[in-house]
Amino acid sequence: MKWLLYFFAALLAAISVGTVIGRDPGRLVLVWGGWTLETSAFFFVSVLLLAAALIYVGLNLLRGLLRLPDLVRRWRGDRNSLQAEELLARGLQHMLTGQLRFAERDFSRWAVRGCDPALGYLYAAQAADAQGAARRRDHYLSQAADSSRDAAGLILARAKLLPELPQARLALERLAASDAGTASLPEVRRLQLTMAMEHGAWADAQQALAVMKKSGDVPADRVRDLEWRIAAGTLSAAEGEDWLKAAWSGLASGLRREPGLIAIYVRQRLRHGPSPDCEAILSTTLAQVWDPALAALFGNVQGANPARQLRIAEGWLKRHGRDGDLLLALGRLAQRAGQNEQARAWLEESLHIHPGPEVCADLGQLLERQGDVTMALKYY
Repeated sequence: MKWLLYFFAALLAAISVGTVIGRDPGRLVLVWGGWTLETSAFFFVSVLLLAAALIYVGLNLLRGLLRLPDLVRRWRGDRNSLQAEELLARGLQHMLTGQLRFAERDFSRWAVRGCDPALGYLYAAQAADAQGAARRRDHYLSQAADSSRDAAGLILARAKLLPELPQARLALERLAASDAGTASLPEVRRLQLTMAMEHGAWADAQQALAVMKKSGDVPADRVRDLEWRIAAGTLSAAEGEDWLKAAWSGLASGLRREPGLIAIYVRQRLRHGPSPDCEAILSTTLAQVWDPALAALFGNVQGANPARQLRIAEGWLKRHGRDGDLLLALGRLAQRAGQNEQARAWLEESLHIHPGPEVCADLGQLLERQGDVTMALKYY
């Protein structure tokens, strides 16, 4: 509607001007030397307007030509940015779908075209490391170091992307030791904890977690899980029975009541011998919290009194029903108590409820000791 009004207004103006010019177009005479030019005023004004328009267009065209190199550079920059974004998106997609070789290729190209070459090389190093290509990984890390303008940022990014590398952990620790401000950053503390756990440095992990708990850098709902994992790693890594006992004594009382940690501790103790004192730990725990895995371990512990140990397990059978792991433990305990026929019955029932290699091996060994080699071979 608005354009229609403009059209009629312009048409009306043109008709009015044409009417005036038709009545009196005016007369213009130009004399220059021996030359005389005579024309109408309307034509002269029209020529001036046309010349002004041509000059305006020419000046704009000239300005555009002068700006052309800058426009070309901007166009190339925009195109490179778009291509870099596409490479990053493809690289992340390939990484998530497990196409590591393609991810490495895309990240290395992004490093050349993107705005942060160091980060691109770090992503490429991560993809190469996931493929087990240590030489390519180290090459990308070297390129990242050469292209980075922020040494501290590079160390943090490398520690986050490749926490399993020993050199990444050492670099992070040196950075934290030399810069108190960096060491106090929550992200640095989280990286220190993660890398300590990755490398099995459980004492360092425990220390890092204590600092994070004190500063409130770790959510309360994650504290218990981290404490459990650190405790499990500490017990699993303990060398020698004395070290193992010391590690167990050093745990918080709440952790020493965790069935999963008790299972790890007892298994580690059994690697060093019969460990009759583990009988009390297991029987006390199972009296409070029933756990089939601990019941199965109870059958592996050689207590001082096999008959009493068997009676304890039989009591659990009455309270908790015929569980496959408990029946396996009863079969082992019955053998040590000299009740081979009862042991065979419990082992066969355990095999029926919960088939597995352990019960087959125990049943085969029992039958072989009883002289039934043919039947024993069926279970081996």
